[in-house]
Amino acid sequence: MLPSLPRVPEETRPAFARDLVLTAGRGVVFTLLVSVGPQLVQALGGGAAHVAALRTATASGLLLSLGWVALGKGRSPLQMILVPGMLSRLLLCGVAFVGTATGPFSPATLFAVIVFLSQTCLGLTVPFISTVYGLVYPAHDRARLVALGRLVNGVVSIAAAAGLGALFAASPSAIRWVYPAAGLVSAATVAWFCTMPVDDARAREAPGRKSALRVLRENEAFRRFQLLQFVLGLANLSVHPLIDLYVRRVLGMGIDTAVLVVSGGVVGQVATLLTVQWQARLFDRLGVVWHRVFTSALLGFGMLCWAFAHAPWVAVLAATFTGLGMSGGQIIWIIGSVEFAPREDISTYNGIHTFLTGLRGVIAPSLGVSALTFLADGSYRAVFLCSTALIFLSALGHALLVRPPREEHRRGRREPRPGGEA
Repeated sequence: MLPSLPRVPEETRPAFARDLVLTAGRGVVFTLLVSVGPQLVQALGGGAAHVAALRTATASGLLLSLGWVALGKGRSPLQMILVPGMLSRLLLCGVAFVGTATGPFSPATLFAVIVFLSQTCLGLTVPFISTVYGLVYPAHDRARLVALGRLVNGVVSIAAAAGLGALFAASPSAIRWVYPAAGLVSAATVAWFCTMPVDDARAREAPGRKSALRVLRENEAFRRFQLLQFVLGLANLSVHPLIDLYVRRVLGMGIDTAVLVVSGGVVGQVATLLTVQWQARLFDRLGVVWHRVFTSALLGFGMLCWAFAHAPWVAVLAATFTGLGMSGGQIIWIIGSVEFAPREDISTYNGIHTFLTGLRGVIAPSLGVSALTFLADGSYRAVFLCSTALIFLSALGHALLVRPPREEHRRGRREPRPGGEA
């Protein structure tokens, strides 16, 4: 049974409406690029390198986002969202030429290149979207409002994954019109989001007064938090392409069933959908650090299940635990850095966070494929167990080494203390 939904404060409703529409559009695009894309590229003749490239694509824009944040100083965050956000969607129109164009690229390679470029542009917008949340949502409602947006994202993603998986299994050529259509519709949601009613003077102050290096040097709690996040993300992201390969090569699943259990698939999205509001309340009660410990433990159990996923039902169990961890982890990912940041440096903190996410996201997929090939001698279980150990190690590190940022009256009487140092 779904939890009761929070009341949206009247003053944030115009912004929240635009947020929900953008989030729904992102759900469809995410499904096409991240959940379905690795399965389609294999159907087009691609191999492990293509799958790893698609899993890396999500991180490419995040890696460049710190530079994009630097360019955004003195500009409204909505300006910095609009251009790459629109371009990321319009690039999807190029999928119409997959399988028909002639030249040096195979259909699988052309598809992978388009996805890679689209995801790169998409990643550039992430720190500024989090900045907008920090500006328009009050601290005592922020986690719950973001979670409600993720609830909508989950519903849309589940429907999209189930419907598109069946559609592409029956008619693979449908990719030539589905991707362009989704790109054009989602582009309209970006344009509307960027009419967000944000005070322009406040918004232009948000991109930051401190440099990234100064932030990391001065804020020890944030520095340690991000270091352990890096270990967690490296362990988690390195196995995503292996799961894409495992469900096809070992479990023998087709596209329509693979999208149920892969990273970002239907089972995980359902688990996220059912628990995201509860996770938001838990975030408010525990704070960002202890909530990270809890959600990392859930992810670790999910990875442990993948290590012993000898049958489809175990894969479903693994996807369920992963979805439970992601339901809280995505809240931390979106607004966790805001908990450490003074208002005037929110974008800088988010830029550091997304840059480090991009760095590990670029490294991890190739690292996972290389580990499978050269170190584990083709043993998926060995790589999954190594990932499990690193995830639990990161949870222990957060519990022992990171002091939570000081919080005063999180329920609404005051904003968190600037800087967030304990």
